[in-house]
Amino acid sequence: MVKGLISGLSPLAKLVLLITLVMSMLFLFTLLGILFLLPEYGPGIIEKIANPDYSDPVFVNHLKLLQILNMAGGLLLPALVFVLITETKPAEYLNIYPRKFWLPVILAALFILVAQPVIGLSNELNSYLRLPEVLSRLEEWMFKTEKQAMELTGAFLMTTSYTGLMINIFMVAILPAISEEILFRGVLAQIFREMTKSVHWAVFLSSMLFAAIHVQFYGFLPRFLLGMAFGYFFFITRNLWVPVVVHFINNLFAVIVAFLEGRKWIGSDMDEFTFSSHPFITSISIAATAFLLYLLLRKQQEGKPG
Repeated sequence: MVKGLISGLSPLAKLVLLITLVMSMLFLFTLLGILFLLPEYGPGIIEKIANPDYSDPVFVNHLKLLQILNMAGGLLLPALVFVLITETKPAEYLNIYPRKFWLPVILAALFILVAQPVIGLSNELNSYLRLPEVLSRLEEWMFKTEKQAMELTGAFLMTTSYTGLMINIFMVAILPAISEEILFRGVLAQIFREMTKSVHWAVFLSSMLFAAIHVQFYGFLPRFLLGMAFGYFFFITRNLWVPVVVHFINNLFAVIVAFLEGRKWIGSDMDEFTFSSHPFITSISIAATAFLLYLLLRKQQEGKPG
């Protein structure tokens, strides 16, 4: 049987194996995506990806295909393969059949909704960070990379059709929520917990990698804080579906706002609603976020991190 084929590995060996699987499959599925597009664009496909034309809707759809392939094949598949070959009880290891389901999910969902102004504030604070002059070259590269990532995200989210909306919900909300939570919380955080013997270090380290892998440095802080929240939700509730649902709701919010802006149903300055220009609303958000976290901890006493 495949289950637990190489069980009993040390935490370090597990980490090396996971990294090897992720890097190998990311390369493989990126290559498959490029080969799939080769008949359409010819040998110039690499140059076109390196210097994309986001005004071409057909090419943007092809980029979406590459994104889906990388997410499913490069993140989700290696995480599932890892759990399958290293654990004799994969479902139990991932905590996908929890004893308590709806209450922690509902509390966590409310948490991420009321925390949106806090997330917006952390994003604004992140934008003020500047590196020392000696690292100016690095900062220029980071700024250029961030700009490219924002342009790509904008091109992905820009749609006014309901078909486009459904595709974006799958690509931006459903698939990342499942793939990234299984990889970063279900697998990586548990490996770090084995290595450090601490839930707090496990959550911190997995959140750092979660924020870094997005390669959007001026959005590092909000992603890091979200990763911390997702990690503690996972260990407190012992329920992988809690961070999955919360992650889904957080990403869905961005998809819906972009869709409504595209159809001119709301103003394009919607994001300002969550920034420090509204300190009263942000203060309420902080208080409500803290209260919901307290309720979640109280309802899940057996899941306290140690």
